[in-house]
Amino acid sequence: MSVRQTPGASELQASEVAVIHAASRIFAALVRNGRLTNGNHSTLIRSSVEMALEIARETERLVHGATETPIGASGEGDILDLLDE
Repeated sequence: MSVRQTPGASELQASEVAVIHAASRIFAALVRNGRLTNGNHSTLIRSSVEMALEIARETERLVHGATETPIGASGEGDILDLLDE
């Protein structure tokens, strides 16, 4: 999967792109269901990203189980870095 870059932008990892895609689908569903009002756009985006990250974390936990290092525990950059921004 290719990601277009703007000058000076860092390259996104495939897992980050997957979270963005999931968040955009969540956001679209919220809009379709009438949750978007004047003034809550940023809140809905944040909520959508948080839900997508929760899905990613739970998927990681279920797929890899408790015996492996969970996402973010290695100290290397990954999708959980998005929470700190």
